[in-house]
Amino acid sequence: YQRRVHGEIMMNVTRCLLFNSTRNLRASVFIANFPWETTTDELTELFQQHGKVKRASLPKTAEGKSRGFGFIDYAEDGAAEKAVENLNGYSLGGRDLVVKLSTSK
Repeated sequence: YQRRVHGEIMMNVTRCLLFNSTRNLRASVFIANFPWETTTDELTELFQQHGKVKRASLPKTAEGKSRGFGFIDYAEDGAAEKAVENLNGYSLGGRDLVVKLSTSK
């Protein structure tokens, strides 16, 4: 059991590292405080109003539950700034989104 759980955790960490290493931070936003049941498709639909979404990611726990944050990568620079201006504080499912420009760790 421990090997399986450890393997799944390491696989998730590896996916996050690969995803983060290929991101253009000028065209990426960090999203938090969305309802737990929110899907990648729902966030993509909302965020594509501000530019073409290249990729969306909602990291999950080993049990498959949302970790409560995500990332949107836009195809063009400038879209991320528009998304932050227009969607930070936007009410989704009764919760106010936190939307910020992505930063490197």
